[in-house]
Amino acid sequence: MNLKYKTMSYDLIYAKQFVKIETKNEPKFIPIVLAGSSNCYDVVTNSGRERRSRSWFDLRSFTAKNVLATEKEMLENIYAERQRMIDRNNESCKEYPESCDKYDDKHFGYFASLAIGGHHTSSTTFGMYKGLITTGVKKALTVEQMKQFSIGVGLSVFSCRFDKESENKATEINKNLGSVETTEELIEKINYYKSLNIDFLVLTVRLDAMSDKKALKRMHLHYFPKQYKEKQKIELDEYFVIKTPKGYFYRMLPQGYRYLYTKYGAKVFDTLPQARKYIDKLAKKGYKSKVETIKEKITIYK
Repeated sequence: MNLKYKTMSYDLIYAKQFVKIETKNEPKFIPIVLAGSSNCYDVVTNSGRERRSRSWFDLRSFTAKNVLATEKEMLENIYAERQRMIDRNNESCKEYPESCDKYDDKHFGYFASLAIGGHHTSSTTFGMYKGLITTGVKKALTVEQMKQFSIGVGLSVFSCRFDKESENKATEINKNLGSVETTEELIEKINYYKSLNIDFLVLTVRLDAMSDKKALKRMHLHYFPKQYKEKQKIELDEYFVIKTPKGYFYRMLPQGYRYLYTKYGAKVFDTLPQARKYIDKLAKKGYKSKVETIKEKITIYK
């Protein structure tokens, strides 16, 4: 599918960490993501270079403007969001048939102005969007679990109005919010916000001290250790590599591929069909390549 336009401005989701709240019936979650806009930049203090700005906050499109939701509720919400998008697209295509791109789940990000995990909008699928929920739920942690790794949960409100009185009200309420130490305290502060019933104040839940993604990685390795399969040793008399105009194929990237200048260190294929699969993948991205047979003995593990 050839898309007619380029997305000028869009949101990017870099990472996620759901907060888990156990209830009597089934667990509920606060879906927190590290995200930002494609056209907003910050200056990195230690290097002086610019990078896209990003921050941790709860994603209300998953919870239908609520703070908490079950996995089932979040999935229902995104399917409803998808249907609204399809309906709007159908109306646009009826009105402007020549200039309209027909909705496709494979290009969900293009229609939602969203990019996930290093992909561009056109390669961000609805499956990736749904996967934020399914994987986020599997690796959700409680306030107490995250606290062990110095990762805190905080709450604050901001005003949808820009008058001084409304902003002063938000400042006053934020004195009673801030960071929480336990799940119980988190629920208490959410209920406190709800009891105010002030329509122009919006509650946001964030992660504190989370600019360091290494802390997040250490935490995940502790609670969700990787299960490594034992690799088998294979002796080969010959093997295959992929040659591209730039060099030897090393690995695929979301928007291209990485290569090396020599065959040594390039990705090794022990069978020709495996190499040809990657030739086809590169061709779909618009890259020319060919298979080279290397008549050398080599030991690989797979």
